[in-house]
Amino acid sequence: MTTLLAKTIIILIAVSAPLLSSANLGGGSHSYWISRTHDNLNKIENYTAVIEQTHSNSPDKVVSQLLFKKPHNFHLTVSQPSHLTGFEAGFNDHAILLHNPNTSRAIKLEGLKSPTSASRLEQVKNIYWYNNERYEQVFKPSINIAERLSVGLDFIAKDSDSEITKVNSFADYHHSIFMQASYSFSSGITSKFTHTEMAFNQEQISLPSLRVPKKTDMLFWDFNRASLSDKQARERISTDIRWPLDKDDIWSFGQHQFYQQTNSQTAAAYFYNDAFFMIALTQPAETKKELLEGTPLLLNKTKVQFSQWPSFSDLTFELNGIHYILISNIHPQSLIDMAKGMLSEEESGEGFYLTNK
Repeated sequence: MTTLLAKTIIILIAVSAPLLSSANLGGGSHSYWISRTHDNLNKIENYTAVIEQTHSNSPDKVVSQLLFKKPHNFHLTVSQPSHLTGFEAGFNDHAILLHNPNTSRAIKLEGLKSPTSASRLEQVKNIYWYNNERYEQVFKPSINIAERLSVGLDFIAKDSDSEITKVNSFADYHHSIFMQASYSFSSGITSKFTHTEMAFNQEQISLPSLRVPKKTDMLFWDFNRASLSDKQARERISTDIRWPLDKDDIWSFGQHQFYQQTNSQTAAAYFYNDAFFMIALTQPAETKKELLEGTPLLLNKTKVQFSQWPSFSDLTFELNGIHYILISNIHPQSLIDMAKGMLSEEESGEGFYLTNK
């Protein structure tokens, strides 16, 4: 086993919005399955779970405890293996936290916009249509997972260039979230997670606050602060930075905020609407704060680390001396495609604003 694999933490837990288990299982209109998925998700007030994950490139089994509250709030802690014990990821309607107490490093984002009552349906619709257009969906016999009836469903990529080539999944019949899924990537790597324990809608469930010890080396951005104008962003932010681009306007990011601190390469961009967000964080590569290593991908000859959490995904890489972190709740394949675009273009700076301004 290499040192890299011994240190690797592979987190890929698509139990919520990023890859909804909605499909036309043997009949019914698209609107019916969208409505049914939305209704099933709305049944969830909260749940607790124990999740086990394995990865084809590592002998380690990662065990995590998860608390989830409607609409997208969660707190996840890793209990095994020992070198990852205590790692935590959290999300509430206004903030995101990734914290590794073993290295005393963290990323915290505040000031995210609260979802609206209509945004959950919009998420279901957009993810459904994304899957429908890009993945063949094949029904499989149901099985019981964690004593819950789970419907088998395979997602098979239609495009040979997709990084996520196949997902073998089993979704809870009553709540439309993955109970088990095995992800296959174009590199041949596979990652599988299984809920070994699951309990829905319990009384008096509360999530821990998103706090870290004072001595933690933390990358922090507050999107409540006044943002830069586009003119200020062009003047203060390095033109070497490449921003993610939603070329086909799949996710309809109508709002954007830009920030800069310390130097021209330490910047943040927050693109959003009521249902979806894309956050891009940059800093000089020599000052980066490594938290963990995710699923290793190779995009346009660049090494990329990809991780997925219950309510969002993140992806990190380095390009031309700049370290990038992308965090988003869009479909994970779309997030990967945006990173591909950033790594393949020769232009930089304002040409990469999602708004094309």
